[in-house]
Amino acid sequence: MGKNPYDTNSTTRYYVHDGAFDDGGKKKRSSDAGCVFMVFFSFVFLALVIGILAQFFMPSEHAPFQTPAATIFPNQTQGSIVPTPNPTTRPAPNYDGKLPVISDAGNPFPDIIDGVKDGVVSICNYAVSGGVFGRNSKTLQGSGTGFLISTDGYILTNAHVIENAGMVTIMLSNNEEIETEVIGYDLSTDIAVLKIDNSKLKLPALPIGNSDSVRVGEFVIAIGDPSGRELAGSITFGIVSAKQRSVNINGKINKYIQTDAAMNPGNSGGPLINAKGEVIGVNSAKTLTASYDEFGNAINAEGLGFALPINEAIRIAEQLITSGYIQRPGIGVSVVMLDEDELSQMGLQNGIKVHSVVEDGPAAKAGLKAGDILVVCEGKNVVSIDQFGEIIRSYKVGDTITIRYWRNHEFYDARVQIGDLNLMG
Repeated sequence: MGKNPYDTNSTTRYYVHDGAFDDGGKKKRSSDAGCVFMVFFSFVFLALVIGILAQFFMPSEHAPFQTPAATIFPNQTQGSIVPTPNPTTRPAPNYDGKLPVISDAGNPFPDIIDGVKDGVVSICNYAVSGGVFGRNSKTLQGSGTGFLISTDGYILTNAHVIENAGMVTIMLSNNEEIETEVIGYDLSTDIAVLKIDNSKLKLPALPIGNSDSVRVGEFVIAIGDPSGRELAGSITFGIVSAKQRSVNINGKINKYIQTDAAMNPGNSGGPLINAKGEVIGVNSAKTLTASYDEFGNAINAEGLGFALPINEAIRIAEQLITSGYIQRPGIGVSVVMLDEDELSQMGLQNGIKVHSVVEDGPAAKAGLKAGDILVVCEGKNVVSIDQFGEIIRSYKVGDTITIRYWRNHEFYDARVQIGDLNLMG
């Protein structure tokens, strides 16, 4: 092989590939049966009366919801990473939040807080169960924070804040509680979209910034309910510590804005705001293990907060609103790493091995098979599984890419059309 095997311009091969009587016959026990019937009827009637009276005189946990109806969620697969397709015809929201008027450039945050605080709401996650005579009962099982991204009532929050809820409400600063509609959520990026009728409430939308323009060292504030309603609307201050920090949370890797603004569980879903008053991230309060003590107990890292960049959050939100689900670019392969010795034996400098191929998926249609070594993807040497995944995710469903692979001591090129992983087996 005198030619460079990684040169995508070299010669290639393409693959497309019933009454009761006594013994004397006389009637008996008719009066006994009647007594039994009357006693039974009396007990039923008494239970009915007690039940009805209980509905009127027993206090309800939350007065605004005497007979709550369970929130209607999009059709979702239990335990799935993303909602199953439930297309909607909703238009994309108009991000019409207005920048706060800042009177003191030296300390803009009091004006910023005054301008955006009414658009930040508490999120309540209830479990709903059937009660007597059709009266539902609800139990608060979690809470968090959210904020309006448009004046027509769309609210952004974290998916884990509303996960497994039977009903979701928002709590305003005057403690008024309002039931919301769950548009959808995506567990992979931990983003959820809710909607309320904002025509009478007139809650302000927060202005959306550009997370790509965030600079390390710039001042930011986080707004939320760090320990529930007791500390609702708490403000914390800090700086941006990193822009694109890759963090693995519950097995899902996303890139976050890292900050030292204090965050606690109830802050989840709240906004991270810059010195202009723009939202640059969606807070995701999590704990990370910094080290372990002498007994093997985890020591949590202090002074760390993470927010999903707003550009990515808005991209996910728009898909949930307009499509009802998230398209996830993929080609339908599982891959494994190869060590240096394995690569060397094949005369390769880099590459990952195809472990399996989804039947009738994009990769299969392009001719890829288990055992193939993927060495180049769109002109970039494939050096790790994460890097290969990032390349694929950088394209949209429907795009076509070129992958160079090694099989039986030969190099081939495959033209693969990016598919939607949700639709693959």
